[in-house]
Amino acid sequence: LGLAMMKREERTNNEDGIWDVYRIMWGVLKLKNVQTILLVHLIAKIGFQANDGVTNLKLLDKGFGTENMALTVLIDFPFEIGLGYYAGKWSQEFTPMRLWCWGFVGRLIAAVVAQFTVVIFPAGGVTPWYMLVVIAEHVFSTFTNTVMFVAVAAFHARIADPVIGGTYMTLLAT
Repeated sequence: LGLAMMKREERTNNEDGIWDVYRIMWGVLKLKNVQTILLVHLIAKIGFQANDGVTNLKLLDKGFGTENMALTVLIDFPFEIGLGYYAGKWSQEFTPMRLWCWGFVGRLIAAVVAQFTVVIFPAGGVTPWYMLVVIAEHVFSTFTNTVMFVAVAAFHARIADPVIGGTYMTLLAT
């Protein structure tokens, strides 16, 4: 609200109106390579989407407890930030799509590990060793998710047309 009330934009002689940008974006969407990228984006997460949505619910259903789940997420948060730094660093060392592929394979492995974690739930309830297993699985899963996100953002930044860069990146991210 403060920005809307106090910040004034400078008037420029920008010739591209909103319809011009949409016309350019429609032209971009007609490109075969962009259509291929969009298709990959649409189907890439099928391999682990159900796992991401159901694993925590199955753990809760087996008796893991919401307080244990909250503790797992709380412990995971600093790891996610710290390991996200390395994902960003790796996106500068390696090509973004290579890094994305590594993250993709890692995320598929994390999905299998998550299912194994649900299967080995102790009959007597949550034990300290099992809690460590769940935390390690959760950290690994979120790390691979972060690697994929950073890699795809780096790829979009690399291929986006500077003239319509922000709009282009928003389209690809969406």
